[in-house]
Amino acid sequence: MRLSSRLTFVLAGATALVLAMTGAAFAMGGGGGMGTANSGTANMSTANMGTSQMSSGDTTRQSSMDESSMTQSGTTMTDGTMNQPGMTDGTMNQRMFGDTAGSWYADYADHMAENDYMHGYTNGDFGGNDLLTRGQFTATMARMMGLDLSGEAPFGDTQGYWAEGHIAAMTAAGIVNGHADGSFGPNEPITRAQMVTLMDRAQDYLGLSTPDYDPQQLQNRLADVAGHWAQDHIGHMYELGITQGDEAGNFRPDEQTIRAQAAAMLSRWHEVQ
Repeated sequence: MRLSSRLTFVLAGATALVLAMTGAAFAMGGGGGMGTANSGTANMSTANMGTSQMSSGDTTRQSSMDESSMTQSGTTMTDGTMNQPGMTDGTMNQRMFGDTAGSWYADYADHMAENDYMHGYTNGDFGGNDLLTRGQFTATMARMMGLDLSGEAPFGDTQGYWAEGHIAAMTAAGIVNGHADGSFGPNEPITRAQMVTLMDRAQDYLGLSTPDYDPQQLQNRLADVAGHWAQDHIGHMYELGITQGDEAGNFRPDEQTIRAQAAAMLSRWHEVQ
């Protein structure tokens, strides 16, 4: 074979070999790239699954985090004392409870807590929208009046109750009464009418005068109290500026009381003493 022909044959073979190797390398490189992409996709899928799992439980997790934060920055009430300052409300005022910052009743809640009259929860919250029970309100009033808390209450459902001494003292003072069946109902939500009645009776017990009121003027201001069994008590507290009506001009005497409302009214009552 001629030398030129041999060189042409060798060069052609070398070229084929180089092309084959380049194709193999391209194939391996492409496979590796796709593999990385697939791995990334798998990782993103795993991340999405993790996000999905967190979404299904993040409400509880977030709640737990908030509670932990509130317990640390709020007021811990396990021993009935004010242990730590709470959160600011945007006006540089330090609040005693983690959930009162910016609320309309923040000052009232702080006032009641600072005087050791009303306590919050162990997580540092005041719970302003929670209902207040007859037992809780009676205990608060007994503390505010400085009554002797010894003794047993004459009711079948208060024996061993945590506020039995408070209820006994308020009963002996003629401020609270039980039900016709001999029970007190310490865990029943207290109504607004019952609440102002106890405050009005406490005024008498303490020898503090209550102003007269004009029934017609009261009806003009609070349209739903005329003829109510607690009308006089409501009228007295209204004249003192302790009770107020809503925007529609109603007092809603038979409506159950929340802690925020009680803190406001009791704080005003305390101020006029």
